[in-house]
Amino acid sequence: MTATAMEKRFVHEVYDTIAPTFDTTRVCWWNAVRHFLNRLPVRAQVLDNGCGNGKYQRFPRPDLCWFGSDMCLPLLNLAAHRHRDTDYVRANALRLPYKTASLDACI
Repeated sequence: MTATAMEKRFVHEVYDTIAPTFDTTRVCWWNAVRHFLNRLPVRAQVLDNGCGNGKYQRFPRPDLCWFGSDMCLPLLNLAAHRHRDTDYVRANALRLPYKTASLDACI
């Protein structure tokens, strides 16, 4: 089995299956991420790589410009429905569709 096939079977397919339950358990911000986001400059462009359900897009910094990426389509759909002002893309974290140095920060 190739590495790509293993990733699809043991990571992507698992997240697609557990997305509804995973969504209900991912609601709190990690302290280190909260501190990091609070130190960003005004109007920073931030990528949430592996954004899941988009929990950080509700962070109380309305000046931040969010971008989200994840491979799990069910979680991306939940995030996009909740945060219509965020640009989401389905992408593998190892092959992101963003130009180098086009964003200010990444979580």
